[in-house]
Amino acid sequence: MAVFKDGIMGSFKGRVGNVVGYEWRGLSVMRSRPRIKKNRKPTEKQLANRARFNLMQEYLRFRIGFVRKGFSLAPELERMSQFNVAMSYNLSYAIAGEYPHWYIDYSKVVFSKGDLELPKGISLALEKNILRVSWDTEKEGAAADDDQAMVMVSGSNDVIGKHSGNLREDGEELIDLVGEEEGTELFVHIAFISDDRSRVSDSLFLGSVVVGQ
Repeated sequence: MAVFKDGIMGSFKGRVGNVVGYEWRGLSVMRSRPRIKKNRKPTEKQLANRARFNLMQEYLRFRIGFVRKGFSLAPELERMSQFNVAMSYNLSYAIAGEYPHWYIDYSKVVFSKGDLELPKGISLALEKNILRVSWDTEKEGAAADDDQAMVMVSGSNDVIGKHSGNLREDGEELIDLVGEEEGTELFVHIAFISDDRSRVSDSLFLGSVVVGQ
């Protein structure tokens, strides 16, 4: 490690080649970058973190349409994409189990974050092959009649639903499950987005249904 006051180019911070400059206790310091040993085996903790990351990345990849709308107003977007904001949140809260048996906790999954009010009285019902999501049409706060429902219906390997569904004033959204394999468990989430896309609600987990039951 080298300490210097005023070199020919002055002090610097950051990496230049194999040299790193930084401040340490008020001093300008330079040091060489540490050598990284090649072929070093990952630790158990590193393997566990990689497995968690890969699981959530694969899960969100098929739900990118919902994520892009649901996290479109996240304050972190100045430094992160919608997908990465969703990754960060759901990695922290929506993975359960222990390595190597991680799994998605669907009840904790969030595909939308915002301050738009959700309707009250949201309910879920399966009528033959039609999934009915209903809600009260009374409005509070910034809620408007023309807010649109976003209903995400997903199993372990696929996702259906409506990115821009019925209006708040309609009071319900119908999802056709024809073609879904009987016995498949589907997990249902809902959020609302304003017509001008200036506001969005948190998403809410409504529960699950089993196709054909």
